[in-house]
Amino acid sequence: MSRFRSMASCAVSALLLSAGVSMARLDAQSSPRTILLRGDRLAASKQLIVKGDKSLAPNFASLIETAKKALDAPTQSVMQKGRTPPTGDKHDYMSMAPYFWPNPNTPNGLPFVNRDGEMNPESRTDHDGLRLQATVSRAHALALAWYFTGDANYAEGAAKHLRVFFLDTATRMNPNLNFAQAVLGVSEGRSYGIIDTRDMPELVDALRLLEHAPGWTQRDNDGMVAWCRAYLQWLLTSKNGVEERNTTNNHGVFYDAQVAALALFVGDTVEARKAIVERATKRIDSQIDAEGKQKRELDRTRPLHYSLFNLDAFTMLAELARHVDVDLWHYTAPGGGSIGKALLFVAPYADSTVKFPKADIAEQGPGEFLLPLQRGAAQLGDSAFARAVGQLPERIRIRDLDGFNFPHR
Repeated sequence: MSRFRSMASCAVSALLLSAGVSMARLDAQSSPRTILLRGDRLAASKQLIVKGDKSLAPNFASLIETAKKALDAPTQSVMQKGRTPPTGDKHDYMSMAPYFWPNPNTPNGLPFVNRDGEMNPESRTDHDGLRLQATVSRAHALALAWYFTGDANYAEGAAKHLRVFFLDTATRMNPNLNFAQAVLGVSEGRSYGIIDTRDMPELVDALRLLEHAPGWTQRDNDGMVAWCRAYLQWLLTSKNGVEERNTTNNHGVFYDAQVAALALFVGDTVEARKAIVERATKRIDSQIDAEGKQKRELDRTRPLHYSLFNLDAFTMLAELARHVDVDLWHYTAPGGGSIGKALLFVAPYADSTVKFPKADIAEQGPGEFLLPLQRGAAQLGDSAFARAVGQLPERIRIRDLDGFNFPHR
């Protein structure tokens, strides 16, 4: 046991007290109605924490640390950007395509040209997507902290971040991505930009955790349902949304994960089933071969990264599928491909000493293995996945807030 793990397990009781935990509330609360995370597993994690079990102590300590930072963090808003969208309305989301650079062959650098996998640092400045991601991440941590501790400060902190970004008239984001991932000299916005909102499943889980929480009103909840319903409608009917739905790589899979999560949140099981039954099964067949290789991702300049990235989306879809009584985890496509085979193909490379057969232009972060492999280990039971997770640095596993979704590990 590491020194950090030992210290964390000894500090659980103190953390519970300092966080203002109501022990009666912890024992009485039923499973939350989460959509991506499994409510019964969160409830099991809560019981382990209450009992002082050491297995989740480091994760709990990390959660409280993260939540306290989120309480102090400034709110984010699309109104903070320096640029103005073509509509003249700053409430419209804007971002720049990450892999496009000034054209070396033209005096003004236009039109920008693609350099796949090479991040243009200018695309990360004044980026509404980073503001959105920070808001969702903070709200998610605070909502989990509220669920595990019963401390109203965490719920109220999550509400503050969510209201500013999504609800308040002066600062809210319009529910569209018309101007996402623009390419200078080419396009004011592209369908590919829809991947900027890939955190929608995390957002709706935070909202479900906040149900009936102090500081989160029925009006707040109704406002978020209305926003999510409007954004879902934009995804389904807009030109960019339709184009993204028709993509045949990770973009299409993340599109379906967003649609399914939002549809389940607003009660539209018809659209959720379309994303999971009609499209996800076809995507498994077209994108994963019988050996578990994802050709469209392997052809990229960052083949391991994009193979894992796509599996994050596929495993999210497999988890979401339980809400419409579909088992994507054990689905094998006519061509022999499956999510399990794709996970088995990448699992050996969680060990950083094992070299991936195709070169990557950027260093691979170990954290990218964690969620797909943890989800696979929980649902498929293959020991190869658990061993692969065990190869990842302990600091990665400890700081993973989704670790509460896997209390049995």
